[in-house]
Amino acid sequence: MPRYRGLLLLTLSGATALLAPGHSTLRQPLTAKAATEGAEIPYELCCQALHDDEAARLAAGPDDILKARYSAYVERKPDFIIDTTHPSNEEYDEDRDAWRARILDFAAAAKFLQLVIYDSIPVDEETHSITWNARIKVLDGLVDERLVETKDFIERSLFVKEDGRWLYLKGDPDFEPRNVRVDGPLDPKPKPPKRKSAKKPAVSRSRAPVSR
Repeated sequence: MPRYRGLLLLTLSGATALLAPGHSTLRQPLTAKAATEGAEIPYELCCQALHDDEAARLAAGPDDILKARYSAYVERKPDFIIDTTHPSNEEYDEDRDAWRARILDFAAAAKFLQLVIYDSIPVDEETHSITWNARIKVLDGLVDERLVETKDFIERSLFVKEDGRWLYLKGDPDFEPRNVRVDGPLDPKPKPPKRKSAKKPAVSRSRAPVSR
């Protein structure tokens, strides 16, 4: 999964966006265990081996690393995200404890619903481009449900192969990430109708005659 700061854009309102033309047909969505209710692909069959087994991680291709990074947010496994991020990435932090805490804070504020891979294209033998969409429910369970939004975050990621392993490098600078609201509060909370104040009785301004 690419940088979490980028995904935090999901907390902001997003304009309607479409993928640039030329992308391949939509692939089967990944819904790893705990990523959605009624998961289509169990976590044990999808990503657990990459999280737990170094040999499996070394053998994995860039698509598998992307899926496992997404699942690592769901399963609260920040070390996998850290270990599969290239050192030149802007989010890379030598202070692993601080980085780990930021990842966990973000994961706690989001419910990951689905990952869809739109296309996966080799650039050369050591570079790979993947366009993907993560659907996330923002602040679910943390704020009033009327304020919770579901958003799609779309990015084209670049992965590079170093020392036999694929690492997330960065978002493709030639592709603008998209932040699309799927559902959520459309209007501000309606205000209660104003209470009509009772009319005050009319007060005569004429002065009563003074008897002499």
